Amino acid sequence: MPSIKSTTTWNTYGAPENFGAILERFHKRYPNASYVQVSNPVVEFMHLRFGLYGTQFGSESRIDLSKWSLSGKKKQILRTALNQAEKSEISVQERFSDDHTREISEAWIRTRKCKSNEIRFLIRPMEMDYRENGRHFYAYQDDKAVGFIYFDPIYRNNEIISYVPNISRANADFRQGIFYTLMARAIESFKAEGAPYLDLGLIPLSLHSAMEYQESPLLKRLLHGLYNKGNFLYNFKGLEFTKSRFRGDNFKTYCCHKRSIPALEFLAMFKLTRLL
Repeated sequence: MPSIKSTTTWNTYGAPENFGAILERFHKRYPNASYVQVSNPVVEFMHLRFGLYGTQFGSESRIDLSKWSLSGKKKQILRTALNQAEKSEISVQERFSDDHTREISEAWIRTRKCKSNEIRFLIRPMEMDYRENGRHFYAYQDDKAVGFIYFDPIYRNNEIISYVPNISRANADFRQGIFYTLMARAIESFKAEGAPYLDLGLIPLSLHSAMEYQESPLLKRLLHGLYNKGNFLYNFKGLEFTKSRFRGDNFKTYCCHKRSIPALEFLAMFKLTRLL
């Protein structure tokens, strides 16, 4: 089943004036395609031009680094994590290495809801040959790696405007505290370099309650139900809570589909992501 997964930046695929033509050519070649994690401009075009539904699939969050600080009551959990890391003599270094990477990853996966495989399709593979402008931050205790985050760049007009954490792993004994510590240190580095933003990536099934005119009411209700009852498949609520601690600006991301209940398409997506 052909599909498009786009980022939230309108001009990711080229100049804005060409975007509609690119979508139209793709859809005419693959008229049964579905689209996942696409932005509102994509939804507007596909709904008005081809009559597709555009139902919210989740949210994304972006931090304006010019305004970033660790102050404020709502960021107490971040400061607590940094204090605990300091007491545990955990340091953060940026480096490219394979320092216990697979060992940490396999131990981390065993603590997840989906234990059999790494999530894919919506998240890039952990091991890739192509690494241009990727950033790797590792946490160390007693000179041993205990966690890491891989960041990928986001471009606009051939300039890096943001980074997004695509792969994060931590020793099961530390869990989220290491994630918060790694993220805070990476954010400090990106801000010092003058990067405008940090994107936190997809928050699946983090949905606004209001119904939009192009959405499928049936699918929206099902997705709300999956968020509330489907945490045995994936830790939707935990991921939303973790990313909310950074107090970024949230915006909606959508899926476009022909039928009001795209059951086969979602089954295919769950298989692609290895949730099933």
